Amino acid sequence: MRTRWKLFTGLIVVVVLGVTMLAATGQMLLATRDASLVRDQIGAGRFEAASVVVRAQQRAHIPTDDGETTFDYAPLLLEARRVPAGLGSTVDAVPGVRAVALDRTFSATLVGGADGTRAGHGWSSAALAPYRLTAGNEPRGRDEVVLDAGTAAAQNLEPGDRTQVITLGGVRDVTVAGVAQGPGGDGRFAAPAVFFPDQVAAELSGAKDFVDAVGVFAEDGVAAEALAEQLRAALGDQSLVVVTGTDKLDPATVSDYTSAVTDSGSFLAITALISAFVSVFVVASTFAFVVAQRRRELALLRTVGATPKQVQRMMIGESAIVGTLASLAGCVLGAIGGQVLAGLTVSFGIAPPGFSAPVAPLALIVAFLVGVGVSVAGVFAASRQAGKVAAVEALRQADVEQGVMTRGRWLIGIGFFALALVMILLMARVGGEASVVFAIVLTEVLVVALAALAPLFVPPLVWLLARPLSAWTDVTGLLAGANSRSAPRRVAALAAPILITVAIGSSMLGVIATTSATAAADARAHLSAPFVVTASSGAGLPQDTIGRMRSIAGVADVAGVVQTNGWAPNLGEPDQVTMGVADPKTLGTVFKVAAASGSLDAFTGSTVVVNREASGLLGWTAGQQTTVYLGDGTAVPVTVAAVLGADAGLPDVLLTPEIAAGHVHDPLTSEAYVTLAPGADLDDVRDALAELPGVTVATSEEWLSSQSQNSQQDNLVAIALLFGMAILYTGISIANTLAMSMGERTEEIRLMRRIGATGRQITGVMLGEIMAVVLVGVVLGLLVAVVTVVGVWRGLASTGAEAVMDLPLLQLIGVVATCVVIALAGGMVPTMRALKVTAAARPAE
Repeated sequence: MRTRWKLFTGLIVVVVLGVTMLAATGQMLLATRDASLVRDQIGAGRFEAASVVVRAQQRAHIPTDDGETTFDYAPLLLEARRVPAGLGSTVDAVPGVRAVALDRTFSATLVGGADGTRAGHGWSSAALAPYRLTAGNEPRGRDEVVLDAGTAAAQNLEPGDRTQVITLGGVRDVTVAGVAQGPGGDGRFAAPAVFFPDQVAAELSGAKDFVDAVGVFAEDGVAAEALAEQLRAALGDQSLVVVTGTDKLDPATVSDYTSAVTDSGSFLAITALISAFVSVFVVASTFAFVVAQRRRELALLRTVGATPKQVQRMMIGESAIVGTLASLAGCVLGAIGGQVLAGLTVSFGIAPPGFSAPVAPLALIVAFLVGVGVSVAGVFAASRQAGKVAAVEALRQADVEQGVMTRGRWLIGIGFFALALVMILLMARVGGEASVVFAIVLTEVLVVALAALAPLFVPPLVWLLARPLSAWTDVTGLLAGANSRSAPRRVAALAAPILITVAIGSSMLGVIATTSATAAADARAHLSAPFVVTASSGAGLPQDTIGRMRSIAGVADVAGVVQTNGWAPNLGEPDQVTMGVADPKTLGTVFKVAAASGSLDAFTGSTVVVNREASGLLGWTAGQQTTVYLGDGTAVPVTVAAVLGADAGLPDVLLTPEIAAGHVHDPLTSEAYVTLAPGADLDDVRDALAELPGVTVATSEEWLSSQSQNSQQDNLVAIALLFGMAILYTGISIANTLAMSMGERTEEIRLMRRIGATGRQITGVMLGEIMAVVLVGVVLGLLVAVVTVVGVWRGLASTGAEAVMDLPLLQLIGVVATCVVIALAGGMVPTMRALKVTAAARPAE
């Protein structure tokens, strides 16, 4: 190991970085799966000061039959369930209760402010946090509000200023009466808050006789848990829950936070999968490369009497030492990296504020074992071949590889190619979203297949490169091509990090571009409204604003979809599905949708419409009678009126207003689609719409382009975090592997100098060999990307969408150019150093 320190240093670097990546992503993944940690991260929030909170049971109860057993599926509600306001008096009469405060939570968003759809409350509930006035006074008049300090600062508002608030009842002109500082100094709770007088809050909540929760303050000397027991006994209602501690925070906030953490966990699960694959692949290929570099040395050991078993044990022992030391270092760096990664996910909005990833011993232990295991496994197969090296190879003057394609390479290559073919065929059946998940695995499968068969591609690809090089140079191009063709396994091993970098980077960029372009094309093909109106705050549009749009001269109709969620029965656990509330009378006027089966004319009363992809997943057909469970757990018997021929950007299931009435907590319309009367002037209508407070008006094309750009930007941010570490790791591996290769060729360069080669000629030969490695890696990586994108395109087309295959050429060129730069730096720096070391060499006499 001392004599081969350059090779082993390169191995240590690869293993350290691989284990660091595994440990960091593992800690993040465990943090998203630990429910108690999630609760500790958000605390009691807005109910911190209350001793006890009483609210309705916030779990649905869905009878479920998986074909073998019947059980009660009880997920957390997606729409909050309220309790009668009169419950406050009952609670107040219980001994030990000092005071109660009724809490209402409803939609209230400042015009021009950030999205805060559940920011409205009555002022009396401010004591539950508590929020304390830092300026001004409490709201007294119907048009007065108190803002939390963060919202006031963001909007540059202070007491006495006028502003507008979007509520369920419409846009209200209000005066800022005061500013209050709430909890959240530790970053766990930073939700916006707009406080109204209690009577006004009751009206704006849309459920005047109901409240979301009853906050209870205990008398001095009464413990919270003891008071909670008294309340449970006094109320005796199984539909109510009495909670203390961190459970006091309203389930809607918990659900939003938990969903955000879970979503980030889904991202991180993919990250962990990619990280594990990349680290295992790179470490294994690097160890195999090191064995190949030592072939003549191993033959010399065989010459002096070493048995194959002794050679194999020596190499396994070396790899175990390297793996152990490097894995320990990687775990230390990974413990720090988990915190850094958590901060990045919060900064980019993938994880919610306050999320953290504490050091997890389990993640570090698994990463350590994987690091050591892969190090030993990576050299095991290669060491078996190395132990069989004939002693005569130590006497060879030409370093020509023999038996390039081993039986193991053939089996792995053909087997993984067959698996890839099966996956491509399945992608046309699983649908759009599932095909994207398939794409990630397909990329990995193809990378393994092509890496195993890469030596077959080396000679023809190098021949293509050598022809122009030979024509442009004297002998350097010819020599570079000959060297590369004589060592296809070495070239393939050096190209492996480039292959995986180009494959992953290009595949994901192509998948993002294809899915975004398909979504835009599909929406464009099915949207007939000339204008789309959205809330400038992003919160949604109230029905009052929709009504004012309809009254504008030249507007024929306005249609929108209120977004909600619910559950649909399926074999086993019910599926959570997106739901939309749409007016059957206007649906066909703004969307060019046709029924693949059934009829849209039957969409009325207790019927639903399902899109094509959801129909396939749920097994629903037109005319079928089934039961849907709304977000508040209400079971509604429905009949499937129609199955749409395409998704058209609509939710999975469309409900009529009759079904959804009273079951959606914040019935705001996300987008309003405006159709015009014959002869209406487009500019006049647009100007009139733009005068409405709190709205943004765009043509359909402008809105679709904006949606596509935002989607791509969001996806690119996700890609940067999901695959950024893996791409950085493979980039370092490219430079590291080439540096290891070129660093070991000092004697070869010295010999070339002695036979008369100039420094320029040697540089040209090495440069040609590096470009051969790059060409092999780039071509095979792009081949993986093309196959993956075609598979996703077929999957999207199977849903009936207007599938568009898009390859972002500039971004792909950027990925390739980055690999070229890294490869040149990694290969030429040690080459130039070797030229300086051998500068004193003279031609042999």
